This record gives sequence, C-alpha cells and structure tokens, in this order.
Amino acid sequence: DTFFSSPYYYIKEMCRKYDIENNDNYYVSDFKRFVISEKDEDYLNMDNNRAQYLRKEWFCLKSTKEHYQKIFTNEDVLFYVESAHKIGAFHIIPKRFGYLPKCKWLLDDGIRALMVIEDNWISIKKSYGNISFEEYKRKFMLEDVYYNRKLRKELMIDFNMTWEELFETLKKLAIVINNRTESIIRR
Repeated sequence: DTFFSSPYYYIKEMCRKYDIENNDNYYVSDFKRFVISEKDEDYLNMDNNRAQYLRKEWFCLKSTKEHYQKIFTNEDVLFYVESAHKIGAFHIIPKRFGYLPKCKWLLDDGIRALMVIEDNWISIKKSYGNISFEEYKRKFMLEDVYYNRKLRKELMIDFNMTWEELFETLKKLAIVINNRTESIIRR
C-alpha cells in the first residue's frame, strides 16, 4: 500500500535532463544500440516490463556510468538510492487506486502522490476506516513530510532545478526516508 521514492524514475529523468543540457540523445540512442546489438532483441516490439528490465541492466554498463558520471558518482544521488531501498521508503498507491490510470505516475513521485491523496482524501478515507488525514499521516509515519500541516514543497523534485538544487532535494528526501526507516524499526 505504501512506498515513497523511485530511484529508477528519478535517475531516468536526471539522465534525460543531462542529455537535453548537452544536446545529446544518449539515453535513447545507446539504449537502442544495447537492445539491438548486445541483446539481439526487437527494440520496437518490446513490452514495457522487458524494456524496464533491460534499461536497469543498461544503467549498470561501464559506458553508461561513464557517460552519466555527474549523476552516478554524486554522493547525494548515491545516498538517496541507498535510502530508497530501505523499509522506510514508500511509493503511495492508495487502496482502491490500482485500477485508475493515474496509478502509474503515483509510482513515480511519492511527494506528488501525497498531494493527490490529500486532495482526494474524502473519497479515499473510506478505504482506511474513515480515519482523518492527520491519523493517516501518523499511522503511516508521514509526519516528517509535513511542516505546519502543509506538505514540505522543498521535498518535491523538479527537473528544471539546477543540478545543485536537485541533488540537495534528493539529499533532503533521503534524510526523511532514513528517519522514517528508523521510526519503523523502533515501532
């Protein structure tokens, strides 16, 4: 029912940002080369699951890591990726949302998903025993994502940010995730 971060999505978008800034199309062209030449697969007829699996394999190639060195060697990115694989990391797919088209992007951005949940709490809360949104935040240990009852906007990733702002936001998100992990362990 709950997760909070998507290293795959954020890394994918950072690579795209890097390519745009460098007037490059490496993310698409080299992956296509990898699929066709190295994996001997039909690039155009691949289903999403297979493409995502191969994309993760492609991310691990030495050539990919070298090309995106700015991203893959950044301490804040590594800290975030590590935190996002712990128990306190969570994407949010509210109960009964699985059939909705918006479910896909809820997987990608946990903070924006929380905004959707909060905005639609009246229709969602019946799936959670009609508890208040404040009770929901306590139950799922989301208090650190809020300040003065408002979602902490500084935790939102915007790929139009500068690299420094983006890396700093990932670091803040990793700290929140690690704090939540500690709370879950203590609970």
